[in-house]
Parts: sequence; structure tokens; C-alpha cells
Amino acid sequence: MATRVRVQALALLPLFLLFSPVPAADSISAASPVADGQTLVSAGGVFELGFFTPPASTARFLGIWYKGIAPLTVVWVANREAPITAGTTASLAINGTGSLVLADQSGREFWSSPPSNVALTASNGDNPSRRNTAIAIGLSLSGLLLFGLSVFFMWTKFFTRKGRYQSTRRLTSFDSSNPLAPVQDRSMEDESSQSKGLHDVTLFDMAMIASSTDNFAASAKLGEGGFGAVYKHAKLAFMGMQHASSLGPGVGLVYGELGGGQKVAVKRLSKYSTQGLDEFKNEVVLIAKLQHVNLVRLLGCCVHGEERILVYEYMENKSLDTLLFDKARSAQLDWSKRFDIVLGVARGLLYLHQDSRFKVIHRDLKAGNVLLDGDMNPKISDFGVARIFGGDGADSHTRRVVGTYGYMSPEYAMDGVFSVKSDVFSFGVLVLEIVSGRKNRGMCSSGEQTSLLGHAWRLWREGNALTLLDEAMASGGGGRESEEVLRCVQVGLLCVQERPEDRPHMATVFLMLANLSVVMPQPRHPGYCSDRGSTSTDGDCSLSCTANEITLTVVEGR
Repeated sequence: MATRVRVQALALLPLFLLFSPVPAADSISAASPVADGQTLVSAGGVFELGFFTPPASTARFLGIWYKGIAPLTVVWVANREAPITAGTTASLAINGTGSLVLADQSGREFWSSPPSNVALTASNGDNPSRRNTAIAIGLSLSGLLLFGLSVFFMWTKFFTRKGRYQSTRRLTSFDSSNPLAPVQDRSMEDESSQSKGLHDVTLFDMAMIASSTDNFAASAKLGEGGFGAVYKHAKLAFMGMQHASSLGPGVGLVYGELGGGQKVAVKRLSKYSTQGLDEFKNEVVLIAKLQHVNLVRLLGCCVHGEERILVYEYMENKSLDTLLFDKARSAQLDWSKRFDIVLGVARGLLYLHQDSRFKVIHRDLKAGNVLLDGDMNPKISDFGVARIFGGDGADSHTRRVVGTYGYMSPEYAMDGVFSVKSDVFSFGVLVLEIVSGRKNRGMCSSGEQTSLLGHAWRLWREGNALTLLDEAMASGGGGRESEEVLRCVQVGLLCVQERPEDRPHMATVFLMLANLSVVMPQPRHPGYCSDRGSTSTDGDCSLSCTANEITLTVVEGR
């Protein structure tokens, strides 16, 4: 007997559309689909889901439109690329894998959502208080439209002898042959309050702990990642809560595959993480609005109590710092790849500052936040502390300084003043690191060592800038390679100049990098260098002795 699934909620864009079934179609299931001529209407009577035919066409489409408004205003179409021809009868149903399927009587599919992580099972069990149980499933169309994914969220509604009660079921098994195993109940009010503001993205269920891994058995392990073990799951790889807790507080990453074979990276922020809920929401909301080949793509998120999880596209070569600062692996980055990475990051930053619909300051650009895909294409990640700014690009002030020493501009680190020029400074540091294969570290002025900025500045003034090039790279690139290296060093030094007004905008930076014929100005002294008014030529950094791997958060009192 087929499980009947009453459609209670359908999320569209930033808005949950609460659909109440009309008598013509009171449920969607494999045995009771929505046929052509039947519709579902939202609880407020604003939206309607069903079949329609556009003007001057005989084809049929499944879509959502504003109810009662003429002419018909369609806001979403399922089978846009596969219209239903005249004379063909199709219907919408939920199959055994939890996917929505639009198909005709012969089984020919016109559209389907990807497989969900839910096995459809219903049972009242042996609890006599659960007299009337209805399983409800909703399709997140926001995730479908933004990411090409559909994610189903499930809850149960039942009555007790004392009155109506609502809860959510947390699942530990996704095998369709096994019953759903509840591990925690949460109120619907708590669920909605936790996910408020996150409706523009796909919402994953926290309890996606796949039983197919046999409790993260060694046979399911793919390898060890930078933040923990890598496991292979049957449908969607998530780090189990018990395993994640064993890694300790902080950030954890695990890699796996979606049902369709798409690899994902899962980042878990523990309740002890310095990245709070506001930063988590900020990253989710921002990255959902930004789409660029050089920005990492967020597939979805999950909020569960104090647990926060982000699901990203999988980057085969992890972060840039894992290659760049590893003597054994840095040889994989020849100059051609390094120069392409510099150009790619510049494109991504230019998009954030100028070409996106929202002008964004990243505020924490560094080698660890540049991810590399299988072809070494760079993608900027980690938008937790990013900020949207006005079109004029005016400076902003903050009492909460967040970022990473070694990459932060002087005006931001010391005075909390940030602008697009703050990102330009960070980019300049990153360029010099990519050229040299060295980290830029804060220095005590009494030490003999110097920061990378001071070292590069000294070599530039001595006319020996080419010696900054990483020794791990094989020589033989010829004159063009040398010209590109010198140009990168000069651009890097222009970007890290102490005065923000002296630094170029990213549009100019990209032009100088991409066009070798562009004449560039001579750089002035970089920020953090203390050689002005001094006989020293070392350019030692005097601000901080903190290594640049540490992300800083400073909250000042009023």
C-alpha cells in the first residue's frame, strides 16, 4: 500500500508557501498524483500549483502562478526544457526515492527533482497517544531554483490526549526498507526561529547520518582531510554528530557525495566556534546571492540548536595554503598555475567589488580561503565576515575587527576602518605569497627576520625582485615568465601600500595583471613597514608578532 503524503509546505524563493490541498487533489503520492486539471492552492490563496498552457502554444507545463490575477503570472516552471505535447496526459507524483516526478502514463519523464534523503514510511507505532499521525513533506523550490537541488524536509503532526502537539523527526536511517528512527523531537516554533532568514537557500536536515557507513567504519573511509576523516556515504555524506564531537571544538570538514554522484564538502561549526550564528547567516545569505566562477558555491546549510553546518561544492585540491606552503607539494604549482590563480582571485574580487548585484567587501581574503578545484581553478570562500557596502564604496567603521593578522590592512587592524581598499591590501599580500611560496608573518621590530612585505620591498628597491620567486619552481620559463613575475611583485607592492588612497582599485589591478603592456606606477612603502625616517632598510613589521594563520576577532568596549 502506497504511503499517502499530504503536501503541507512548499518553499519558493525567500517565502514559504503553505499549500492547502483543494478537493480536486488532496495529496501527492505514487498512488495519488496531481493530474492535469487539478491544482494545489496556498493557504493564503496567493499561489497555485498546476498545469498551464502559455499563449500561442499547445504545450502543457507544470508551474506555480499567482492565483486570481489576470493575465496568468507564472513564477516557476518545472518542465521548461521538456514541454508536454498536445494529446499527452501527464501528472505529478512522488516516487519511492522521495523525488517529485512529472511523467506521462507510459512513464516517460518530463521533469524530476533529484533524489531526496528521505525514505517515505508512515507508522503510528505502539504509542496509543499518537491517534492521528500525518507525515508531511515539502519541496524547497528555492534550493531547486538556485542550486538545481531539491531538498525535502519532514515533520510529523499528531494529537495526544492532552491536545494538539507538533514535533520534528530526526532520522538516522535512509534505507527505504527500514523505518524512520527518531532521535530527537523539536518544536516547529524552534525550527522556524532557527532558520529565519535562511529561506533563500537549501535547508538540509541535521540528522543525515547515513547508516550505510556502518557508523563510520574504516571500510567507508576515503582518506584523511585537513579537518577530519573523509567518508563515503550512500546518498549524502555528512559528518555524524558523535564523530564530529570527537574532533573537538572548532571547524570540521568532511567530503562525500550527493545522491546523483556530486561530491560535496561539509563544514561543521561547533558551538564553541568563534564564528557565531550571525556570521553563519551572513555567509549563507551573501553567498546565495553571489554567483561567479571564482567564488565557491554553497549548496545548502543546516541549523540545529547550537550546531551550524554548511554544504559546499567539493574542491579536489583543498585550499591554496595546503599546497603553497608545503615544500613537498608546492612544486605542483608551477608559475603558469600560480599566475592563473592570481588572475582568478583578481576576477573573483573584482566581481565582489564592482560587477555583482551586491557590492561586497570580503574582509578575510587569505590563502586559506582560496579553494582549488580539480583543474587548479581558484575559488574565494568563507564569507562569514563579509559586508555589503554602498555603491559609492565609502569607508566604513567597526568596533569589531575580524580578519587575519598578516592580511589585514593597517587602517582596518588599528582603527577598524574598512573599504574595498582593505581587500586590495589582502590581495597584495596573497600575490606576494603566491610568488614567493612564503607566508607573510607579523614581526617584532627587534628581530633579524623581516616580514614578506618588508623583504619584497627591500628586494624591489635593490632591483632584485626576481629573487623573490619560490625556489620550488623549476626554471626555464623564459622572458615572459620573468616579466609576469616582476609584474606580480610590483602589483603586490602597489596593493599593500600604507595609504589606502595610494592602492589601486581591483579593476585597475586586473588590467595591470592581464595586460603586460600597461605602464604601472612605482609602489610606495608598504603598510606595517617602519623604515620611514629610519636608516633601516629592512622594512621590519612592527605591528604584531602573531603568525598570519590566526584569525583575529577584537571587540572593543563603547
